[in-house]
Amino acid sequence: MNAFLLKVTQDNQNMVVVLPAEAFETDTVNVINNLTSIEFGARFVNCTVRIGHTRTILMSPDLAEQLLVVPEIPYEIRLSKSKLIIGPVIGLYVSKKHGNIGPSRLRNYLIYLRFYELINGLIFIFALDGINADEQKIRGYYYCPREGEDSWQEGWLPYPGVIYKRIDFPKSIEGQLTQVMGDRIFNSPFFNKCDLWNWFSGDPVLGQYLPKTILVEDMAQFLDFISGYQKVYLKPVGGSMGKRVALLETHNQFFKICYRKLGANCEESFQSLDKLMIFLKKFYHNRPFLVQHALELVTFNGSTVDFRVIVQRDDSGFWRLTTIIPRVGASGSVVNNISSGGNTVPFNKLMELLGFNPESSFRLYQRIKKLAINFALTLPSFGVHCGDLGIDIGLDGRNLLWLIEINNVMPDHTIILDLGDRESYYMSKVMPLKYAKHLCGLGQLGGVECPFVLSRGNQTL
Repeated sequence: MNAFLLKVTQDNQNMVVVLPAEAFETDTVNVINNLTSIEFGARFVNCTVRIGHTRTILMSPDLAEQLLVVPEIPYEIRLSKSKLIIGPVIGLYVSKKHGNIGPSRLRNYLIYLRFYELINGLIFIFALDGINADEQKIRGYYYCPREGEDSWQEGWLPYPGVIYKRIDFPKSIEGQLTQVMGDRIFNSPFFNKCDLWNWFSGDPVLGQYLPKTILVEDMAQFLDFISGYQKVYLKPVGGSMGKRVALLETHNQFFKICYRKLGANCEESFQSLDKLMIFLKKFYHNRPFLVQHALELVTFNGSTVDFRVIVQRDDSGFWRLTTIIPRVGASGSVVNNISSGGNTVPFNKLMELLGFNPESSFRLYQRIKKLAINFALTLPSFGVHCGDLGIDIGLDGRNLLWLIEINNVMPDHTIILDLGDRESYYMSKVMPLKYAKHLCGLGQLGGVECPFVLSRGNQTL
């Protein structure tokens, strides 16, 4: 789709916008001339729409003021169901305080705009205290593309058409924004490991890919669960980066627990369940925690292997695989996170080292991809609106896949750089903006996305 520079005229025309004729098919020009309103972000304003023979969008000052338009940047135009859209207008919610968005953070966020020409429009970052709910405007920093020099400019901006959440909103604020914007705020809401089990364990297909898990709320329940397994994982309900994940081994009434602390592997032994529970209450700060059957995942050089699968929605609204990254845990570690000493290996190289031939490696890649996308496709049925996920999947010695975790709280895609794959990394940054563009009504026109056919058997893709 072509983009057109927007200019505010010096004329005193009353609420007028002049659009380039080349932006539309010939048979839609009459429809455009009969339009009486325009959408910009979350704002809808009545105006006079005209077709001109210029390559720019020309807007009268009074209309520009009502829309809170930022001029001199390229916008796309679309006629959608008798509605005229100029945009996209996309907001990235990144901080609680406007004052915390300093020069270094602004430079870091330029990575999202590396392929700005694929998005165009008004893209800005903002903080919670920059929201003016009464006037439906936001104080933030908008991206200003300039030849040879990119920059951020501070200003008051309209409520966007879409918000991409990088941190969580207070529920009251998100409720107010949703009343204005509808279901155009993602990744939202944040969820935890307990939610995943509750949602998917009863699914006749996807439930087969979850290791048995319970939320521990009393000692009897805990003892009953661990009596059925020699090894279990203990995990906090929330959290990320492998923090407070522990492996518990049980031998009669002897318990050994392994965990990470301050970057080192730690081990504790207990002669009674009472002493173990005293330790766990302190370890989890007297909060409920999860206990999960410990999977016997494949290993490489004695270290556990799993796969970080990055799936993201594109500008047609469909889920796409960005990449699959094998992670090999540090020696003796109970988690595979890179932050806990793990490392990455290219998929095909690791598969070769594990004894997979090219055909079986390809089949595994497709199985992992399809499983991850099917989980992503199911999340909306639980009220979750996501466009950017990091899904952790394990492979056991029987060639069966297992869901370990789904990360929607700021999934960290810098892991891609550990493989030197800059192209996939840059794409992982632009994809959420492409999805936001779709939600603004300016993406590709797509159809209905259907899930893949899955089988628990180890031969079916």
